[in-house]
Amino acid sequence: MSGNPYWLMLAAELTKKGIFLEYNTPAYFNSSWLRKNHNQIKVLHLHYIQQFYSESRLTSKIKLIGLFAFNMFLARALGYRTVFTLHNLEPTYPRAPAWLDYLGHWIAANFSERVIVHCDEARRLLANRYGRRRSIFFVNHPNFIDFYTNTIANESAKKRLDLPVDSIVFLFFGGIRPNKGIEILIQAFQKLQYENIHLVIGGNETRPGPYAQSLVDLASNDKRISLHIKYIPDEEIQIFMNAADIVVLPFAKILTSSTANLAMSFARPLIVPRMGCLPELIEPDSGWLFEPNDAESLSVAMISAMESDYHQIGQNAFNKVSEFTPERFGMQTIEAYLD
Repeated sequence: MSGNPYWLMLAAELTKKGIFLEYNTPAYFNSSWLRKNHNQIKVLHLHYIQQFYSESRLTSKIKLIGLFAFNMFLARALGYRTVFTLHNLEPTYPRAPAWLDYLGHWIAANFSERVIVHCDEARRLLANRYGRRRSIFFVNHPNFIDFYTNTIANESAKKRLDLPVDSIVFLFFGGIRPNKGIEILIQAFQKLQYENIHLVIGGNETRPGPYAQSLVDLASNDKRISLHIKYIPDEEIQIFMNAADIVVLPFAKILTSSTANLAMSFARPLIVPRMGCLPELIEPDSGWLFEPNDAESLSVAMISAMESDYHQIGQNAFNKVSEFTPERFGMQTIEAYLD
């Protein structure tokens, strides 16, 4: 996959509203740059902050995180409107020692003038974990209905993936990495003693390592499981989504998920853990919840999904996410920028 289009969509919507954007690498976020540009740039919008202190040596990390705190304070003093979007409570790949990432997120959450969240649970977790309770702005994560090609039918898509056209297909789609909990999904699927079901796992290995191979080994004795651990071009996303009858995202850790919105944009119902923003996204009628990191609970949810009218539930999911248009996404974000 080429990457999450979230930022492309945000940039496009802001540009439509006449907002000039300048993309900066971490090297530009320093006192010299801040002093030079404060009369031209009004808003500093941060999304991920680990890169500001991700040096290899601990002494360098400590110096850099102190510098990050100073620059956040300086930006406020110079009159920038600082905005931080809380995509996750902690980074996907934590740094050692653990307190470093916590402190980095605490600085971003508390030194920013405003914070954007994508659900009410994120607002609650932000307060509980980082103590931030004021100037919180709610922004709906956008759908991807018009972003990806969606022309292939379910039967044709199944044939493209060498799946029986009359089978029930569960799909995991996204980056292959440990926080996705894919091993729990394989274990849960293998508990299901049905012949005419299939599990497809599609996505690129985010970082080379033993995790992807462990999934291959775990699934090797079950011919109903097919793994496509590779780069998947944007034009092929529709093949995976439309071959699926039910999308399963068994995250071990998550706050928000673009893949969940992607599946709903293709009218696919979801099975997701009771975690982060996911319950708010699919309730009351767009999918099923299971207890996080619990293969037995996931198996029960998968059986419930098979026994349901999952086509109608997928349509419910599409109807719900249809409201979260890119235009709405842009306007809500702009509200966090304005006085």
